[in-house]
Amino acid sequence: MAITMRIALELRHQYSIAFYPTSTNQKAKWHKIKIKLEPPKGLGNVSLAYKDAYRSFDK
Repeated sequence: MAITMRIALELRHQYSIAFYPTSTNQKAKWHKIKIKLEPPKGLGNVSLAYKDAYRSFDK
């Protein structure tokens, strides 16, 4: 696969995930997350970059 096509595929398949707590009255706390990835066939090795926990802030 040509490098330019591979880069185009990677850029087209990027995501942002947001977390919003359901209750805003609670104290700040850490929320653990786990993300699994199933790459499209033919893409080869892919990697993820993310934090494994996020802290909600009290107002």
